[in-house]
Amino acid sequence: MRKSRALVFLLLLGVIWGTVPSSGADRRIADLAPKYRQWLAEVDLILRKEERAAFLALKEDYQRDGFIQKFWESRDPYPETPRNEFKDAWYTRLEEARNEYGGIAEDRARMLLLHGPANQSWKTDCQLTLWPLEIWYYARTERLPSDFFLIFLQPSGGGPFHLWAPVEGYDSVQALFRQAPEGRNNEIDAVALERTLARYCLGSDQIVLTAFRAVRQEGQLGTLSVLEYPPPARDTEWLATFLGLSTDLPKGAPALPAQLTVAFPEGRGDRTLVQGVLQVPRKSLQPVRLEDHLLYSLLLTGEVLKDEALHESFRYRFDLPAETGGKTTGETLPLVFERTLRPGDYTLIVRLEDLTGKQSFRQALPVSVPKLAGSAQNPEVAAALDSARQTLAQEAATETATLRLVPPPGEVATGQVRVEAQVSGGAIHKVSFALDGKP
Repeated sequence: MRKSRALVFLLLLGVIWGTVPSSGADRRIADLAPKYRQWLAEVDLILRKEERAAFLALKEDYQRDGFIQKFWESRDPYPETPRNEFKDAWYTRLEEARNEYGGIAEDRARMLLLHGPANQSWKTDCQLTLWPLEIWYYARTERLPSDFFLIFLQPSGGGPFHLWAPVEGYDSVQALFRQAPEGRNNEIDAVALERTLARYCLGSDQIVLTAFRAVRQEGQLGTLSVLEYPPPARDTEWLATFLGLSTDLPKGAPALPAQLTVAFPEGRGDRTLVQGVLQVPRKSLQPVRLEDHLLYSLLLTGEVLKDEALHESFRYRFDLPAETGGKTTGETLPLVFERTLRPGDYTLIVRLEDLTGKQSFRQALPVSVPKLAGSAQNPEVAAALDSARQTLAQEAATETATLRLVPPPGEVATGQVRVEAQVSGGAIHKVSFALDGKP
C-alpha cells in the first residue's frame, strides 16, 4: 500500500515540476539530434516548464544552439567576466554525480546538482537496526533559509537511495526490531524510534536522532519543498527576448508581399557595411490611425547565420506616415536596415510583420560579403534611399515639428518597458530619452 502511495506522490511531483513529458513532447525529443537530447537530460532539473516547451518548439538546429547559449548566459552570475561560473559549477557537479552515483537520476545526485556538496555527511546502518542511511547537512545559504538535514534511505539494503520524507513514517526506516505496527501515528513512531536507536545504534544514535528531528520539523514548516526549487535565472526575461527575435512565421499567418535586395555600400575597417532594402507595396499594408495621423506600423526581425550557426539577431521598428498632405506617396514603401559584417559567406533571414494587418513576410537569402576599401552603393539601394529622403523633405515642408511621448498602457509598469515617441516634421533629427536624469 505504501509503495502505491509513494508512486502516486512521485507522479504528482513529476506533473507539478514538468518532469513527466507528454507523448507529444516525447516524440519531439526522440526526433532531436543526440546532443540536444543529452543537453535536455543534463539540465532537466533547472529547465523551467516554459523553457522546455519553447526549446521543443524550435525548428532549426541553429535556433537550438542559440537557445542553449542564451540559457546559460541568463544564469551567469557575473556576466562581466569571461567565465560562466554557474555553467562551470553545474558541469562539475554532473561529473561528480556520475562518478559517485552512476548517473543523475538518483535522489542523492539530484540534491548534489541542485545544492552542491553537503557541508557534512554521515553513513550508518546501526547494526542492521535501520536500513542503510546517508545523512547530509547543509549550513544556511541564500537558497536554503536555515540549516538543513537530508536523510537518504536504501530500503531492504539494496538498490538506489531515495530522499526520506516524514510522510513515509518512521517504521519505513527500520529493518529489525520494529516497534511501531502499521497505522500508528508518527508521534508514537518517533518515541519508538528513539528507544530503538538508543539501544541498538551505539555511537551514532545522536546524529541520527538530530537528523530525523530536523527533517520532521522541516516537514511541519513546509520548507522541504525548497529542496526541489531550481536556482532562478539571473535574467528572468531572457526567454521572451529570445522568442521575440525569432524569424519563424506564426502558423497560418497571411502572406505579405515584399522584395528584398542587399548591397555593400562601403568597407568599414576590417568589416563591410551590409545594407538591405525591403520594398513593400503600400496597397498591401493596413494603416492605423493615431490621433490625426495615418501610420504604417512594421516590425523587422533578422538573423544572420555563419557556418549554420546563429551569428547575430537584430530588430527594427518602423512607424511611418501612410500619407502626406492627404495623399499617399509612392507605390512602394522602402525599409532600410544595415549590419556590419566581416567578409565571408552568411545566410540572412528576415521577417517583416505588418502589426496592424497581421501579415508577415519571410525570406532566407545567401549573402557573400566582399572585402571593400571604399564606397560602392547599389543603384536600387540609392534610389530607395532617395525616395525616403524625399518623403522626409515633403513632411518638413508641410508640417511643423512635433514630438509626443506615448505613455505605456496601464497604471503600473514593471520590468522592461518600451516607450514610443511620435515624431513629425523635418526639424527633429534625433531623439534622446532620460530617466531620472540618466540617459
